[in-house]
Order: sequence, then C-alpha cells, then structure tokens
Amino acid sequence: GSEFNETNTNSWGANSNYSRYQLQVPMVIHWPGMLAGEFNHSTSHLDLSVTLLQDMLGVSSNPYDYSSGRNLFDESRRRWILAGDTRELALITSSQTTVID
Repeated sequence: GSEFNETNTNSWGANSNYSRYQLQVPMVIHWPGMLAGEFNHSTSHLDLSVTLLQDMLGVSSNPYDYSSGRNLFDESRRRWILAGDTRELALITSSQTTVID
C-alpha cells in the first residue's frame, strides 16, 4: 500500500516502513466456485502461491514443506506474518514488528 504520512514520521509512498497503512491493503479475488464474501484476517503475499498450488493445481503437500505462507482462505489466527522487500525482512506480530536487515 501507499502511505501519505499518516504516522506523522515523514513516511510517504511505499517501501518506507511497515506501518498498517502500508501493510493492510485490500485484495479483491474472483474465484470460480466460491461464494462472494469478505475476509478480514491477516494474509501475506506468500499465501498466494500456497492457495494457487492447493486450490487450482491440486497440490496436497504440506505448505510448510515449501512456503512460509498458508491458504488465503484459511482464517485461523497466525502468530506472525512475514513481509519485506529486496533490502530487508520484517516479522510482524499483533504486538510488534521486528525488522531484519
């Protein structure tokens, strides 16, 4: 997402920090065979590959064998989410964000 200095830390645009304004962005999916609905649970870009492999390609391997993601439609609570870019990674929990550079 893009931030417009909502945190009052002179953060503008994308890839400048890990605030909710940059991480909590909407995603719209049209998925044949699924009823329309709204999901409000936390997800990661890493979840997209797991979802495609499981739901479109029928892969039955445990996602933990090949990814840190999980199925996008899995609404169970997560202990952490992984985010990042080419420079660093961030481990995000409900109470803190740890940046690893």
